[in-house]
Amino acid sequence: MPGLNLGPVCTAELAAIGITAVEQIRELGWREVCLRWVEAYPSRINLNAFTGVIGAEHGVHWQRVDPALKQEARRLIQRLRAAR
Repeated sequence: MPGLNLGPVCTAELAAIGITAVEQIRELGWREVCLRWVEAYPSRINLNAFTGVIGAEHGVHWQRVDPALKQEARRLIQRLRAAR
């Protein structure tokens, strides 16, 4: 899954959990993808990783992700960290 916002390490990790195409990210939604990713790779609880997935889902560069979506990602990260 070469692609927008996702480098070789992230791509390999996503492939290891069965996500090999941007279309899958779009079908599952960024939240579900991030939850699955963090379950397998807890170090991915970070805004940069989540923003990359959001950007991939929406077809935009990670720096152009809607601020409201970034805020949603921050809230999800807070909940995940609190649950640890």
